[in-house]
Amino acid sequence: MTHPKGYSGTQIALHWAVALLVVGQYIFKDSVAAAWEAIRQGTDYAFDPLILAHVAGGALILVFVLWRLTLRLKRGGPLPPENEPAPLKTLSHVAHWAFYGVLRSCRFRAL
Repeated sequence: MTHPKGYSGTQIALHWAVALLVVGQYIFKDSVAAAWEAIRQGTDYAFDPLILAHVAGGALILVFVLWRLTLRLKRGGPLPPENEPAPLKTLSHVAHWAFYGVLRSCRFRAL
């Protein structure tokens, strides 16, 4: 795998887009939670544009994460600093992949 000197503009933009969308998901979670609870109780609920925003945001996160992973696998990523301690390198790698796992598990939590 090649190791470019830095991340591409697309990789950086996708990183921050996902970060902002995750913040939005947190902001809109109450509307979705209330709607989900209403469905579970068998009661009706009125249309709420925040629910649509939450669903669309989740779909965008999924698409952007898959796009980021594809770019990372095709393009690679820069090497960590040479003087970085080995445990920190390992922890950084594990943390990045764990975050992808958290994003995936959050998508299916309500199901």
